[in-house]
Amino acid sequence: MTVPVMISHVKEDVGDQTESAAMKREMAFFIPTEFQESPPDPAEPDVRIMAREPLLVYSKMMGGFPDFPKEAEKFRAELEQGGHTDVDFSMFYS
Repeated sequence: MTVPVMISHVKEDVGDQTESAAMKREMAFFIPTEFQESPPDPAEPDVRIMAREPLLVYSKMMGGFPDFPKEAEKFRAELEQGGHTDVDFSMFYS
């Protein structure tokens, strides 16, 4: 496996499901610089190559098996209390 790995979590509106079940998850892998000009074609239909714009990330370490939506809300409160207004709270990464 390559590093870094980024897993995005996006809230979905799916009615009465629990919050953690209503999360769309997507895993992304970094393609090393020497392969970025001509990456290999994916062998699976669910895998695609995509370019991501640079982004600023605020991070926090958690252990065990966290409840991601709950932890995201706690982290949101901490960031807002710290005056960070430049955060997109519609998704989070793990």
